[in-house]
Amino acid sequence: MREHWEALANYNGKYKNRFLTLLPYGVKFNEFVGVIQVGNLTIEILPKIDRQGGNKADWQSILLDMLKECHWMQVFAHQKASLRHKQHSILDAYLEIYLDACERLLHEGLVKKYRKEAKNLKVWKGKLNFTQNIRQNLVHKERFFTEHDVYDRDNIFNQILLKALKIIPNLTTSPVLKDKL
Repeated sequence: MREHWEALANYNGKYKNRFLTLLPYGVKFNEFVGVIQVGNLTIEILPKIDRQGGNKADWQSILLDMLKECHWMQVFAHQKASLRHKQHSILDAYLEIYLDACERLLHEGLVKKYRKEAKNLKVWKGKLNFTQNIRQNLVHKERFFTEHDVYDRDNIFNQILLKALKIIPNLTTSPVLKDKL
């Protein structure tokens, strides 16, 4: 428990007390709702509308309704998330929406862009780089060090998607999401 409090203290210092206030034996959350993950601790900050209690699933549903109203979440994603998150965290609902969006992108086709590539090839392709060609191919006269454009899916947009996908196993324990990943 102490390590969680210390991790939250580091998180709080990083964000200049914006999301929470640390108390000697607890934490008081500010006016934000959502999910905070610090180390292996995941905290859902659900809307605080009244003090009558209610169960976790009701408050998660209210948060998803709020996200739908501010147009952060598409309506179909909201309906799907509200059905599936009953036993899981709201973070799992966010991750499922991200995975669904990535799956749609894969079916529609990833973005292709032109990029420069410099390689030592057996065929002359593009512009010959004389300096590198002499340096690397003095013995291998059948090769050419060229600079050319390549049109493929290896670009910054797809690299960001991949990087985020690689982080997801560290964020969830849901076997359904890990299988979908």
